[in-house]
Amino acid sequence: MAELLVIPQKENGFQSFSLYPGTSSIMVSDRLMQQVNCRIVQKYLPIDYFVSSITEHYFYMADPSKWDDVFEMKYLEVLDNPNNGFPSEYLPKLKDMSIFCTCMTYNDSDNEEASWKSYDTERDRVIRVSYDFAKLCTILDKATDENIYIGMVDYLPRKTILSPMRIDYKKEDSNLDVLYVNNFCLKQVAYEYEKELRFCKIIMGEQGKIQKEYKIENIDVTPSIIKITLPPINYKRIKKEESDLKKKEKVIKYNRLKEICPTISIHASNLYDTSKEEMTSELTF
Repeated sequence: MAELLVIPQKENGFQSFSLYPGTSSIMVSDRLMQQVNCRIVQKYLPIDYFVSSITEHYFYMADPSKWDDVFEMKYLEVLDNPNNGFPSEYLPKLKDMSIFCTCMTYNDSDNEEASWKSYDTERDRVIRVSYDFAKLCTILDKATDENIYIGMVDYLPRKTILSPMRIDYKKEDSNLDVLYVNNFCLKQVAYEYEKELRFCKIIMGEQGKIQKEYKIENIDVTPSIIKITLPPINYKRIKKEESDLKKKEKVIKYNRLKEICPTISIHASNLYDTSKEEMTSELTF
């Protein structure tokens, strides 16, 4: 079993990136590289999205301007500030960049309830997929020859996000992709419970401006999946009719996942089950 990725308290500052060992295109933050080589990262997503990505063999990266958090693109305002401190010759390239991303977490059971509840009404349709980080990096590397950046989100006070001027610009840093990803990995401290990692792809030019999503095609990530977890159900808070329905739905989800991932264990969260010591239990129907 892969070991859970644990990232210690870090100082705010510029993240540097280097190639993940054994890859030629996966650029990983120095804060991740300092950790053990075998890690677990997790993603919460609707089961329909997961099934589609597995059956159609793609790794999905979204346009963050479409996300609910209105501060996600706030950092771009720094590029239009005349006092931004960047050499004028760098600005056209920075403004020509577009970024696409998929978010994961190195959270395990800490703040699990908040993670499930963040999906609100879609909660019953959401699953948690646990990946072996090293295997996932290797699979992504084989599927693309273009750089993918994996950075930690930097949680900062709201006033800092409202005035996006904090990125450390270093004249010796000629890699503007790194500067851009650092800017993108800023988030309000109110979201710190997420413990988020971002898999980022930068696209240059007009194509990136009109593109709504980015997919790495012809990829099979299932060898990197450790387990899939179904959402918790508080049976004590619902009526018997609803309880029976949710139990039937759980079996349907289990069968649907087993059909496309027959070798991967399917678990259920025990968040609200007082009879269980472990946070999840493997399902067998």
